Amino acid sequence: MSISNIETIAVPSITPEQGKIIILDEIGKMECFSERFIQAAKFVLDSDSVVIGTITLGGTGFIREVKQRDDIEILEVTPENRDRLPDVITGKVREFFP
Repeated sequence: MSISNIETIAVPSITPEQGKIIILDEIGKMECFSERFIQAAKFVLDSDSVVIGTITLGGTGFIREVKQRDDIEILEVTPENRDRLPDVITGKVREFFP
């Protein structure tokens, strides 16, 4: 994906919307080259929206900043848990939408 695609497709798609789940796929090295993406990601993470996202393993700068937030939970995908994760994530989202 190019920076242009990130800014014209990804950024508008992660705008917070009341009562909606925001899918943030992904926060990775390429996305961090876009200041517009970083600002949009910060905005949605600071909002009241439920955000489900993926983030690269490791990372520095903005990636590390996101991982250190107190208001997120990180679930690592492993061969042992990958088949169960959809149900785990669905259960966690249902807590916000009873």
